[in-house]
Amino acid sequence: MLFLLSNDWKESKFSNEQAFKQFLQHYQTGLLPRGTQFSVFYYEHLKQAIALFKLLYYAKDYDTFFKTAVWARQNLNEGLFLYSFSVALKHRNDTYKVILPPIYELNPYYFVTGDSIYQVQKFKQLYHGQQLNEPYIIPTNYTSQNVQHSLAYFLEDIGLNAYYYYFNLYYPFWLGGEEFKMKNDRRGELYYFVHQQLLARYYLERLSNHAGDIPILEYDIPAKTGYRPHLVYSSGTPFPSRENPTYLPRKFDYYESKMTFNNYYSVQDLERRIVDAIDAGFVYTEKGEKVDIYTPEGFNILGNIIEGNADSLNSRFYGHLQIFAHQLVVDNHIQPDEYHVVPSVLQHFETSLRDPIYWEFMKRIVVLFQSYKLHLPKYSYHELNFSGVKVENLDVDPLVTLFDYTDYDIAGSVILNPHEFERDPFVILARQTRLNHKPFSYTVNVTSDKEQQAVIRTFIGPKCDQYGQPIDINEHRLNFFQLDTFVTKLNAGVNVFKRDHSQFHFAPDKPTYRTLYNKINNATNEEQLKTSHTEFSYGFPQRFILPKGQRAGQMFQFFVIVTPRKGNLAPDNIYMGGILKVGSGNQYVDSLPLGYPFDRVVDKDAFVSVQNSYFKDVIIYHK
Repeated sequence: MLFLLSNDWKESKFSNEQAFKQFLQHYQTGLLPRGTQFSVFYYEHLKQAIALFKLLYYAKDYDTFFKTAVWARQNLNEGLFLYSFSVALKHRNDTYKVILPPIYELNPYYFVTGDSIYQVQKFKQLYHGQQLNEPYIIPTNYTSQNVQHSLAYFLEDIGLNAYYYYFNLYYPFWLGGEEFKMKNDRRGELYYFVHQQLLARYYLERLSNHAGDIPILEYDIPAKTGYRPHLVYSSGTPFPSRENPTYLPRKFDYYESKMTFNNYYSVQDLERRIVDAIDAGFVYTEKGEKVDIYTPEGFNILGNIIEGNADSLNSRFYGHLQIFAHQLVVDNHIQPDEYHVVPSVLQHFETSLRDPIYWEFMKRIVVLFQSYKLHLPKYSYHELNFSGVKVENLDVDPLVTLFDYTDYDIAGSVILNPHEFERDPFVILARQTRLNHKPFSYTVNVTSDKEQQAVIRTFIGPKCDQYGQPIDINEHRLNFFQLDTFVTKLNAGVNVFKRDHSQFHFAPDKPTYRTLYNKINNATNEEQLKTSHTEFSYGFPQRFILPKGQRAGQMFQFFVIVTPRKGNLAPDNIYMGGILKVGSGNQYVDSLPLGYPFDRVVDKDAFVSVQNSYFKDVIIYHK
């Protein structure tokens, strides 16, 4: 409280004085206590998180930001601080390049099973400050009790779940408006594309494991997907489990009337309103004005409405479907108030993907988006063709997947006193087997009748369905996963492009806390601090580029298409590792829809007759 009254912390230190006053009001009323569980899917928690975010975001200078963050870390709820601080860090102009340790090291309880946490704490009790010659390593396992146990290595992967967490830090559903400019990033369309691509990648993994298609969630049929996460909170309380079968809740509260779905019938009503808008071709604003959605901006408008984010034209009428997704089947026990809650895995972005039922809801959302795309005409020969350009050949190196080990620091699951921390003797690592692949590249040969700018997109998709039958491209177009996109100049004549997998826009494993700490120490000793943009940005895990193969080989297909570069163009340095900030609108290579050409139904005759695209059968082996 003394800091609040000091000269270092007053209204004039913040560019938005109202943000200062609002946080002070929350503080005086009473914030979420330290040691209790935090989730943005409880309304009171969310209000406090937004207040703290604004306080940090509107700090006039870095010194004020830093001092405020230090005070908040020491005095506020741990989860509340970490969330608001992380969002502010990624949105401030002077901090968006700051590198944080990976979330699975900052909060290992959300990534490591309870038995591994117990081993860490037991080791700490026995350790008694003895000097270690090398890190202590604890092997960790995936859960095996859930229905999708054969896919646990995918659903519970630390990199995949961290990716989804970071995406929702960069684009929080509650943040928007003119000031933050997230609409420049086509956030509604991006919301669709991220989830559609997650589903595509999940389908390919299911195909490799003979699991078949992804079920779609039905509200009025008992969910047959039980789940036991085997995670525990820092208090020792287990994450809630779900039995099989489970009925969706007919009533649950969000503690605020404007964001409450008191039963799933209400959610069905919201979906009906969205479907009616898609069929009618327009949506209503909060002022009752009609807005046409069959325009170049229409799909993005629809995406904001379906997500129910802060840029939705009318969240009061169209609701917050994402909120419902994260509230599904979580209230299996009475929680007296929002300060004494036990959130399920669905109520944290960093654990939602662990639960198979979330993917079933995700598929329902993507199908809702696709009902809009089905109103659009098929892609014609004219729309698909790039006159004067022909893909002559596509060669792909042998593709091999394997499981290897990843070590990451989970000492954050125990309390270290200052003496132990400063001496730095306590290094304890979790060792986990994770899917990876051997290095590979592909080469595409393109001829052009003139010099011109072009964009080359590469996908991987199924060759056959789960029954071994060749796919219909329109039935499986949403199961193609985008591997690579790059801008290039085509010279007149023959052009040969070789792309290594490391050039794809995916994220390698993040450096551990210890690695970052040592880098900083070395930099203070007059050695240059070398960092990569992948260390402070988010991205789909690079090790998941390829679905798991089979020892005898699993057939997939690569697809490449060359299109003219047109539309609003981003600077070329973006495609060579340039630094992006949320709201810049610079992360897209052109103005074509995300996922083109698989975002819409295609004329199959036209698809096979255009010369600027090419399919290539590939076989993925697993070692």
